[in-house]
Amino acid sequence: MTAFETEPGRLFIGGQWREAADGARTEVVDPSRGRVVTTVAEAGPADVDAAVRAAREAFDSGHWSALSGRERGRILHRVAELIRENADELAELESLDVGKPITLCQAVDVTNAANDYEHYAALAFSLDGSTRDTPSTRSPTPSASRSASWPRSPPSTFR
Repeated sequence: MTAFETEPGRLFIGGQWREAADGARTEVVDPSRGRVVTTVAEAGPADVDAAVRAAREAFDSGHWSALSGRERGRILHRVAELIRENADELAELESLDVGKPITLCQAVDVTNAANDYEHYAALAFSLDGSTRDTPSTRSPTPSASRSASWPRSPPSTFR
């Protein structure tokens, strides 16, 4: 494991890094060694309200909501690429945060995070707002009113 210094964490709200409104901070403790790794800003009610307002403004502005599914998919796919490119550092940070072996963090946590973003990227690519007519070779299932008139044994196609 490579030792590195971590900067105190701040909140990311409205496209900017900032301290908690009330200045509250909390320690991040490496549970495997019981030592403080860093401190992070602790969001309070004012920070949550600011984050919700920022999210609503971002949605209403169209910065994300106006993007096509294909554009969203490209962004999500790029996040997956960045996770994979920074896998060693992310695994080390996760190991420090939760106390799991770094190899487990690499094999499971970081890999699953990248896989999840790739999954949602693929879904976003398929959401383009269109509908497609698909031919059907099956006949519709009889309605409940018709099924009452069926003979006691179902037709051979349902056996």
